[in-house]
Amino acid sequence: MKLAWPFPRLLNITLRNSDLRLNLIVAPRKALITEIRLKKFCSRFNIKLSNVIDEYTTHLITAEEDETLVCPLSKKVIQAVARHMYILTYRWIDTCLTMNKIINEKIFEIQGDSTLSSNHNGMQRSRQSNLAHNLP
Repeated sequence: MKLAWPFPRLLNITLRNSDLRLNLIVAPRKALITEIRLKKFCSRFNIKLSNVIDEYTTHLITAEEDETLVCPLSKKVIQAVARHMYILTYRWIDTCLTMNKIINEKIFEIQGDSTLSSNHNGMQRSRQSNLAHNLP
């Protein structure tokens, strides 16, 4: 596993022997706690860290605002929407650790953003779009 300190703001993690790739946005104030949980998550599910974001990335993990399934509309969120990826709250990682398995993402999917609307479900609609396979 490759981790740098100070903890990077953005990480991409890849499950070995799988097509699942996760991209994490980490808030700096939560970096130490996040690093501990992330190390445990990577260790438990045989995940390695990398800093490459590409067409194989399938999940964006982000901090939500007050556990409301709302996140800031950032460049990375827009990129994830454009690539039809899952955009999930960091609670998904915590729940996977608690249940000791990679669980269904749907109840952890971000539903809105703090700029436009808190419940537009644009992330889910993009992910389910028929255009998902038309990106270069």
